[in-house]
Amino acid sequence: MLFILLLFSCLNATSYPLHFFTASTYETFALGKPKQTGVWKEPPVVKICKELNISYTRVQIAIAYWQNSGYEFYDIWYNYDSPECFGVDYGSGIIITGGNQALPEDLLAVTRTSVRTTTGYIIKAKIFIRQKHVNRPRVLEHELGHALGWKHYPQNMHIMHPQIEKGGYDNKGMKNKK
Repeated sequence: MLFILLLFSCLNATSYPLHFFTASTYETFALGKPKQTGVWKEPPVVKICKELNISYTRVQIAIAYWQNSGYEFYDIWYNYDSPECFGVDYGSGIIITGGNQALPEDLLAVTRTSVRTTTGYIIKAKIFIRQKHVNRPRVLEHELGHALGWKHYPQNMHIMHPQIEKGGYDNKGMKNKK
């Protein structure tokens, strides 16, 4: 029992929601650089859960976006069928699911990233994405950014902007340094 308590004390799970707002347009200038909460020790496996109706091509486009910035992925497992897809809190790699997660209406997707606080290494990440948004531009790329440890960054046109309508494909300050 003590071992389990110690294990959970070393983990830091963070959720990153992506919001959809209809608001007035205003300019945002972010000071500083994007922040990363953790890194993968080894390239992660990306597991696409079977119940999520998303094309392999769409997943490869999102993965290629990050590969072009120097990030590596071990493999992509498409049509993955495992209890990891349905809320079980174990596993490894990046799991992408529609799952049975009840997301608030203003969220397109949410990513939960677990980082071992003693090392700064990401252990696993789970992306919950609404089925109606799987093909929406930038949503999967944004959530993969969280799975790679990146926080929201409120610069207009940046991939990690927390509001989809103000985001873009800019990834300034997020190149992999390995």
